[in-house]
Amino acid sequence: MQQNIQKENVIKKNYIPILITLGFFFVISYIAFFHYQFVFNSDGLIYLRYGEQILSGGGENVLINNALMGGPVVYATVDTFVNDGFLTLKLFSVFGATGFVFISYFVIRNIFNKKIAILGQLLIAFSPALQTRAVLATNELLALILIISSFYFLTKNNLKKTDLVIAAILIGFALDIRFQAIAIFVSVIIFLIIKKSSIRQKLIEIILFSLVVF
Repeated sequence: MQQNIQKENVIKKNYIPILITLGFFFVISYIAFFHYQFVFNSDGLIYLRYGEQILSGGGENVLINNALMGGPVVYATVDTFVNDGFLTLKLFSVFGATGFVFISYFVIRNIFNKKIAILGQLLIAFSPALQTRAVLATNELLALILIISSFYFLTKNNLKKTDLVIAAILIGFALDIRFQAIAIFVSVIIFLIIKKSSIRQKLIEIILFSLVVF
Protein backbone atom coordinates (compact mmCIF):
# COMPACT_ATOMS: atom_id res chain seq x y z
CA MET A 1 0.00 0.00 0.00
CA GLN A 2 2.79 2.38 0.95
CA GLN A 3 4.69 1.54 -2.25
CA ASN A 4 1.62 2.39 -4.35
CA ILE A 5 1.30 5.73 -2.57
CA GLN A 6 4.97 6.47 -3.20
CA LYS A 7 4.59 5.63 -6.91
CA GLU A 8 1.57 7.93 -7.16
CA ASN A 9 3.52 10.73 -5.49
CA VAL A 10 6.43 10.28 -7.92
CA ILE A 11 4.05 10.44 -10.89
CA LYS A 12 2.30 13.54 -9.51
CA LYS A 13 5.60 15.33 -8.91
CA ASN A 14 6.90 14.49 -12.38
CA TYR A 15 3.73 14.48 -14.48
CA ILE A 16 4.91 17.29 -16.79
CA PRO A 17 8.18 15.60 -17.90
CA ILE A 18 6.23 12.32 -18.21
CA LEU A 19 3.67 14.00 -20.49
CA ILE A 20 6.43 15.58 -22.58
CA THR A 21 8.12 12.19 -22.92
CA LEU A 22 4.89 10.42 -23.90
CA GLY A 23 4.08 13.14 -26.42
CA PHE A 24 7.53 12.80 -27.96
CA PHE A 25 7.23 8.99 -28.04
CA PHE A 26 3.87 8.90 -29.83
CA VAL A 27 4.77 11.56 -32.39
CA ILE A 28 8.19 10.08 -33.18
CA SER A 29 6.79 6.54 -33.32
CA TYR A 30 4.12 7.62 -35.81
CA ILE A 31 6.69 9.34 -38.04
CA ALA A 32 9.29 6.56 -37.75
CA PHE A 33 6.99 3.62 -38.46
CA PHE A 34 4.49 5.14 -40.90
CA HIS A 35 6.30 7.94 -42.77
CA TYR A 36 9.99 7.06 -42.78
CA GLN A 37 10.15 3.57 -44.26
CA PHE A 38 13.59 3.65 -45.84
CA VAL A 39 17.25 3.36 -44.86
CA PHE A 40 19.09 6.69 -44.91
CA ASN A 41 22.24 5.37 -43.24
CA SER A 42 23.32 1.73 -43.61
CA ASP A 43 25.68 1.67 -40.59
CA GLY A 44 23.00 0.25 -38.32
CA LEU A 45 22.17 -2.67 -40.62
CA ILE A 46 25.87 -3.37 -41.18
CA TYR A 47 26.43 -3.56 -37.41
CA LEU A 48 23.42 -5.85 -37.11
CA ARG A 49 24.90 -8.21 -39.71
CA TYR A 50 28.20 -8.19 -37.83
CA GLY A 51 26.34 -9.22 -34.70
CA GLU A 52 24.55 -12.04 -36.51
CA GLN A 53 27.87 -13.39 -37.74
CA ILE A 54 29.35 -13.22 -34.23
CA LEU A 55 26.37 -15.06 -32.73
CA SER A 56 26.57 -17.72 -35.44
CA GLY A 57 30.13 -18.55 -34.36
CA GLY A 58 32.08 -16.63 -37.00
CA GLY A 59 33.25 -13.80 -34.78
CA GLU A 60 36.93 -14.33 -35.60
CA ASN A 61 36.24 -13.20 -39.17
CA VAL A 62 34.48 -9.95 -38.14
CA LEU A 63 36.38 -6.67 -38.25
CA ILE A 64 34.26 -3.77 -36.93
CA ASN A 65 35.31 -0.18 -37.58
CA ASN A 66 34.98 2.40 -34.77
CA ALA A 67 33.31 0.01 -32.31
CA LEU A 68 33.67 -3.15 -30.28
CA MET A 69 31.37 -6.15 -30.57
CA GLY A 70 28.97 -5.10 -27.79
CA GLY A 71 26.55 -3.10 -29.93
CA PRO A 72 26.31 -5.54 -32.85
CA VAL A 73 25.73 -8.44 -30.46
CA VAL A 74 22.96 -6.57 -28.62
CA TYR A 75 21.23 -5.61 -31.88
CA ALA A 76 21.49 -9.13 -33.27
CA THR A 77 20.27 -10.70 -30.02
CA VAL A 78 17.15 -8.53 -29.96
CA ASP A 79 16.60 -9.23 -33.66
CA THR A 80 16.39 -12.97 -32.94
CA PHE A 81 13.03 -12.15 -31.33
CA VAL A 82 11.90 -9.46 -33.79
CA ASN A 83 13.14 -11.15 -36.99
CA ASP A 84 13.26 -7.85 -38.86
CA GLY A 85 16.57 -5.97 -38.78
CA PHE A 86 15.09 -2.71 -40.02
CA LEU A 87 12.34 -2.78 -37.38
CA THR A 88 14.82 -3.77 -34.66
CA LEU A 89 17.01 -0.74 -35.34
CA LYS A 90 13.95 1.51 -35.54
CA LEU A 91 12.87 0.29 -32.10
CA PHE A 92 16.31 1.06 -30.66
CA SER A 93 16.18 4.55 -32.20
CA VAL A 94 12.66 5.40 -31.01
CA PHE A 95 13.05 4.04 -27.48
CA GLY A 96 16.60 5.39 -27.20
CA ALA A 97 15.53 8.90 -28.16
CA THR A 98 12.50 8.70 -25.86
CA GLY A 99 14.67 7.60 -22.97
CA PHE A 100 17.08 10.43 -23.71
CA VAL A 101 14.25 12.98 -23.54
CA PHE A 102 12.95 11.54 -20.25
CA ILE A 103 16.29 11.23 -18.45
CA SER A 104 17.48 14.64 -19.66
CA TYR A 105 14.88 16.25 -17.38
CA PHE A 106 16.39 14.65 -14.27
CA VAL A 107 19.95 15.44 -15.33
CA ILE A 108 19.12 19.13 -15.84
CA ARG A 109 17.13 19.18 -12.58
CA ASN A 110 20.17 17.88 -10.72
CA ILE A 111 22.13 20.90 -11.95
CA PHE A 112 19.49 23.65 -11.90
CA ASN A 113 15.80 23.41 -10.86
CA LYS A 114 12.48 21.98 -12.05
CA LYS A 115 11.45 24.92 -14.24
CA ILE A 116 14.76 25.03 -16.10
CA ALA A 117 14.70 21.23 -16.36
CA ILE A 118 11.28 21.31 -18.06
CA LEU A 119 12.49 24.02 -20.47
CA GLY A 120 15.64 22.04 -21.19
CA GLN A 121 13.64 18.87 -21.78
CA LEU A 122 11.38 20.70 -24.24
CA LEU A 123 14.39 22.06 -26.13
CA ILE A 124 15.82 18.55 -26.38
CA ALA A 125 12.47 17.06 -27.45
CA PHE A 126 12.16 19.65 -30.24
CA SER A 127 15.80 19.32 -31.28
CA PRO A 128 15.96 18.55 -35.05
CA ALA A 129 19.18 16.57 -34.53
CA LEU A 130 17.55 14.19 -32.03
CA GLN A 131 14.32 13.92 -33.99
CA THR A 132 16.24 12.99 -37.14
CA ARG A 133 18.16 10.24 -35.38
CA ALA A 134 15.00 9.01 -33.67
CA VAL A 135 13.29 8.10 -36.95
CA LEU A 136 16.32 6.51 -38.64
CA ALA A 137 17.50 2.89 -38.42
CA THR A 138 20.86 3.82 -36.87
CA ASN A 139 23.18 2.38 -34.24
CA GLU A 140 23.87 5.51 -32.18
CA LEU A 141 21.07 6.05 -29.67
CA LEU A 142 21.76 2.96 -27.57
CA ALA A 143 25.15 4.39 -26.60
CA LEU A 144 23.62 7.85 -26.19
CA ILE A 145 21.00 6.75 -23.67
CA LEU A 146 23.68 4.92 -21.66
CA ILE A 147 25.76 8.10 -21.56
CA ILE A 148 22.87 10.38 -20.54
CA SER A 149 21.91 7.84 -17.87
CA SER A 150 25.44 8.03 -16.45
CA PHE A 151 25.10 11.83 -16.31
CA TYR A 152 22.13 11.46 -13.96
CA PHE A 153 24.37 9.81 -11.36
CA LEU A 154 27.37 12.07 -12.02
CA THR A 155 25.35 15.28 -11.58
CA LYS A 156 23.97 14.43 -8.14
CA ASN A 157 24.76 17.00 -5.46
CA ASN A 158 26.43 14.45 -3.20
CA LEU A 159 28.35 12.17 -5.53
CA LYS A 160 28.74 8.85 -3.71
CA LYS A 161 30.99 5.95 -4.68
CA THR A 162 27.93 3.90 -5.65
CA ASP A 163 26.84 6.69 -8.03
CA LEU A 164 30.34 6.77 -9.53
CA VAL A 165 30.37 2.99 -9.99
CA ILE A 166 26.95 2.93 -11.68
CA ALA A 167 28.01 5.79 -13.98
CA ALA A 168 31.22 3.94 -14.81
CA ILE A 169 29.29 0.76 -15.67
CA LEU A 170 26.99 2.70 -18.01
CA ILE A 171 29.89 4.48 -19.72
CA GLY A 172 31.73 1.16 -19.98
CA PHE A 173 28.77 -0.37 -21.82
CA ALA A 174 28.55 2.72 -24.05
CA LEU A 175 32.24 2.39 -24.85
CA ASP A 176 31.67 -1.24 -25.80
CA ILE A 177 29.09 -0.03 -28.33
CA ARG A 178 30.73 3.15 -29.72
CA PHE A 179 34.38 4.20 -29.35
CA GLN A 180 33.24 7.85 -29.29
CA ALA A 181 32.22 7.30 -25.67
CA ILE A 182 35.92 7.58 -24.77
CA ALA A 183 35.43 11.36 -24.95
CA ILE A 184 32.89 11.07 -22.11
CA PHE A 185 35.34 8.99 -20.08
CA VAL A 186 38.05 11.64 -20.47
CA SER A 187 35.57 14.39 -19.57
CA VAL A 188 34.58 12.61 -16.36
CA ILE A 189 38.23 12.16 -15.39
CA ILE A 190 38.76 15.92 -15.87
CA PHE A 191 35.63 16.58 -13.79
CA LEU A 192 36.95 14.39 -10.97
CA ILE A 193 40.30 16.19 -11.07
CA ILE A 194 38.86 19.71 -10.81
CA LYS A 195 36.02 19.05 -8.35
CA LYS A 196 36.49 20.14 -4.75
CA SER A 197 37.95 17.25 -2.75
CA SER A 198 41.23 16.12 -1.29
CA ILE A 199 43.98 14.76 -3.56
CA ARG A 200 43.62 11.34 -1.91
CA GLN A 201 39.87 11.34 -2.56
CA LYS A 202 40.43 12.37 -6.17
CA LEU A 203 42.91 9.56 -6.77
CA ILE A 204 40.56 6.97 -5.25
CA GLU A 205 37.63 8.14 -7.38
CA ILE A 206 39.68 8.29 -10.60
CA ILE A 207 41.16 4.82 -10.07
CA LEU A 208 37.78 3.34 -9.11
CA PHE A 209 36.03 4.94 -12.07
CA SER A 210 38.71 3.85 -14.55
CA LEU A 211 38.81 0.27 -13.31
CA VAL A 212 35.04 -0.15 -13.53
CA VAL A 213 34.82 1.42 -17.00
CA PHE A 214 37.49 -0.78 -18.53
